[in-house]
Amino acid sequence: MNLGLGPVNVHLELPPDNVRRLLSEFYWQLRENVEQSDLWTVSFGDVSQPTDAEPLELEFGEGGSVSTTSATSVIITMARTGGRVELDRVQRRAKLDNPDPQGLFIDTYRFVRQLMISELAAHHFSVLHSSAIVVGGQAVAFIGMKGAGKTTMASQLALRGASFLANDKLFVDQSGRAVHFPESPAATRATLLAIPELDRQLRTLASPRSSDIFLDHPELPTVKALASFDVDQKVFFSEREWATLHGCQGSDAGQLVAIVEIGDRRAENPEFRSAPVDIVPHSDKLEPFPDWTGTRGPAGLRSLGGLSVPAYRFCPTHDIFQSGEFLWESVLRLI
Repeated sequence: MNLGLGPVNVHLELPPDNVRRLLSEFYWQLRENVEQSDLWTVSFGDVSQPTDAEPLELEFGEGGSVSTTSATSVIITMARTGGRVELDRVQRRAKLDNPDPQGLFIDTYRFVRQLMISELAAHHFSVLHSSAIVVGGQAVAFIGMKGAGKTTMASQLALRGASFLANDKLFVDQSGRAVHFPESPAATRATLLAIPELDRQLRTLASPRSSDIFLDHPELPTVKALASFDVDQKVFFSEREWATLHGCQGSDAGQLVAIVEIGDRRAENPEFRSAPVDIVPHSDKLEPFPDWTGTRGPAGLRSLGGLSVPAYRFCPTHDIFQSGEFLWESVLRLI
């Protein structure tokens, strides 16, 4: 099984069926043939209990530990799931071990994503805090303050024929090539109720499952029925569920042709115009993802400040449908 993001590939040797099935919910394309150079290989099997371990911070402040086993190898233990990974950074190989099937999937999902971040950094990608859609291979990213409507507007365009590229984080290189980042898309219950198409579709989907889907938010309850969500509480989905909900396809890459800042004020009529946008405050949103694998290197992720992409400002109205239709027409003119 080969997973890829842009120029980066990770090969999984004989993953268990549940790991294969659930990973396919977050990666749009499973690649048949990949380049062997600089390829990470991940296998599954027994990893010995480490000794003399030191504390290690994992994703979202979770605890873990690391034990050095040789000049090039370490064993990392995840406190939450109890899983272990034996990692050889020189041979670019890793082995994952967790007797619990669900825990093994979560460990694999998070570990592979860490490798992807490290390799994208090596290929000079940066991260942008944005949602994004693709139309005809051309990508448009939406940035804005929290609550401005990045997810809502991307949803509106997806319902009109665009493909999803990103919900919250987008990796972009200096040429403007943008690639999908696997995560759990989310929207508040109020947003879902405000869009009739989504509300109808939600009735045909099973309630979101914490044990399978809430990978990035482990503090959430194990199972929670959709009807019990407060209007301001976020509902999480897998990438594939999110696309199914909108009746569209997901995209794994696109050429970034525009960055649109969504204004936090509501206009009497929707407005879309060319405007200077400072994207630096919206870049490098990886605080929840420390380099716990030690594979990212000293350079880390580059700043997006030098990226040259046309920028625009969009001011929506309180009418989500009207705003979505106006934005869709504006985006089509750009592409």
